[in-house]
Amino acid sequence: MTSTKNQPTETRPSWIYLFTLTLLVLAIGVLFAWWMANSTDRALRGSLLQQTRLVANALDIDKVKALPGPKLILTHLNICSLRNV
Repeated sequence: MTSTKNQPTETRPSWIYLFTLTLLVLAIGVLFAWWMANSTDRALRGSLLQQTRLVANALDIDKVKALPGPKLILTHLNICSLRNV
């Protein structure tokens, strides 16, 4: 009968385990960074949308339409001289 004590066992080198662990930690770090960036982006977009709605509700459209527009600005000498450059 053959004895299993004398047979060599195959073991992987320790660098393979270290390399695999490093890749795993790196992948987890990348996924966490992506998740945090996505979460922060969503929160900032929500805040910006809320602020935009607040300003839009505070403005009176008739008063905005009554403001002098580009005609007044374009007749100003400094602006006209910049447009000709």
